[in-house]
Amino acid sequence: MPENTANRSDTNSRVAFDLAPAMADEVDRILAITDLGSKPEVFRRAFTLLRIHVEAAERGREVYMVDPDRPTEKFIITLPFNVRRRTE
Repeated sequence: MPENTANRSDTNSRVAFDLAPAMADEVDRILAITDLGSKPEVFRRAFTLLRIHVEAAERGREVYMVDPDRPTEKFIITLPFNVRRRTE
């Protein structure tokens, strides 16, 4: 029987999924206008932003987007899922 490595901290996990054509085009667009070097790097960076959102929501905080030219205008960034608040 194959060894289950999903919970081992000393191995890398691999994720593979199909992209809809529109999403594939957007990933290519992001690669073309940034210095990100690969599709996996795009998703690693995106995952970092997801972690920031989840950690903020866990603590009951919000994530904002601010235009440097209009610092008093703030736009809340929300994602379409719920996060359980941390009880401390």
